[in-house]
Amino acid sequence: MIDPVLSYSSYLGSNGSDSGHAVALDSAGNIYLTGLVGGVFPMANAYSSTRRSFDAFVTKLNPAGMP
Repeated sequence: MIDPVLSYSSYLGSNGSDSGHAVALDSAGNIYLTGLVGGVFPMANAYSSTRRSFDAFVTKLNPAGMP
């Protein structure tokens, strides 16, 4: 396919240096992302709200791209 059609797009990240390390998709279409975050990262229902210089993150997005 030369020009694929974009069917999904979202923005997730902080105001610092972030890196993604893994992505997975379950049978319901939920997306799971893991990585490192180096800035202020959006947190909803976070396990811990304590922020450090670099933290790991695990994020789940539903098929519509919402947490």
